[in-house]
Amino acid sequence: MPILGDVRPAGRRRRPDAARPRRPHPPRRPAVEEDQRSGLRPNEDAPDRSVPVPPTLETYVRDRIDSAPSGSYLFPSPTGTIWTNTNFRVRSRWTETTQTVGLAGTTIHDLRHTAASLLIAAGADVKAVQMNLGHATATMTMDLYGHLFSEAPWVAMERMPMFPELPRVAPAPKPAEASDERGDTR
Repeated sequence: MPILGDVRPAGRRRRPDAARPRRPHPPRRPAVEEDQRSGLRPNEDAPDRSVPVPPTLETYVRDRIDSAPSGSYLFPSPTGTIWTNTNFRVRSRWTETTQTVGLAGTTIHDLRHTAASLLIAAGADVKAVQMNLGHATATMTMDLYGHLFSEAPWVAMERMPMFPELPRVAPAPKPAEASDERGDTR
């Protein structure tokens, strides 16, 4: 999976070719100010992190990085700001949709757990799941999803390469039995 830039806290991303100066406070953009009015602000203390992009989103992400101004959101809301839980649920008709498909009560956060479960089922190791979810430690990931790794030892053994069977060694011949003058064995 390609890594196409760094995701900044609260969804802001940095161009992959940009220099990485470390400033105490990055310059503010109007979209950030709008987020501040709604009470949402990027977590300035959170470290930048790289996130792998699935192939199905690669074209979108590349196009967005090439066309959007630096510092803009990778997946902006229709107004150009960050998606909130509320505006996403309203605009996507989340409640109506989940009820229609028989999943009433499903939350958007449940999608995060689903993604983690699918990663684990696909054979991702603890560190890969940790990185994708942005957990601080693998311990945190194991505390939440460790029960899903219970089949991991058996899956790992099934994925071991098949070694050719070793040739069977012919048994060593038995020592010749002593015989008497008549040919009878003792």
